[in-house]
Amino acid sequence: MADQRQLPLELPLPAQGTVVILRMDDLQRLFLGALPFDLAGNARSSAPAPRAGLAPDAEREQVARPGRDCWHDQVRQWIEGRASDRCYERFNLADRGKDGEPLEFSIADVLTYALQIEPSRQGRQEATRVGSILQGLGWRNYRTTRRGKRVRLYYRPSRGPGSD
Repeated sequence: MADQRQLPLELPLPAQGTVVILRMDDLQRLFLGALPFDLAGNARSSAPAPRAGLAPDAEREQVARPGRDCWHDQVRQWIEGRASDRCYERFNLADRGKDGEPLEFSIADVLTYALQIEPSRQGRQEATRVGSILQGLGWRNYRTTRRGKRVRLYYRPSRGPGSD
């Protein structure tokens, strides 16, 4: 099984030596308490007790609380045209709505202008986060060509793709 990761882990196990090589799934089970010994090398007689659930009040609070990304408000402010004017430098007035909001934009535009992240630091993870935020806000996308490259542009559904 050459494709499985293995980590050397020193455990003081009685009469078995001190170095044990565990696969990643074994290591995860170790920290979840599923292996038959603990970190001190003591044998376990039974599996650890299951974790207690949240208190009813805390559970209601968790359900009621939206699990929003910390970028959500900043992205929303930008797409609604409420960010500072320097955040819209790339957009001509013809590319902006009556409130100054961009009519169509790419995820790279959001990362660069709304979140002020340098292009060299923009990756798939950041793009996925922004895409999830935009989808949650009800924006849709379509593929087109911009400066000779295929891009995915986002638009407000009420306007439709490519409309002004």
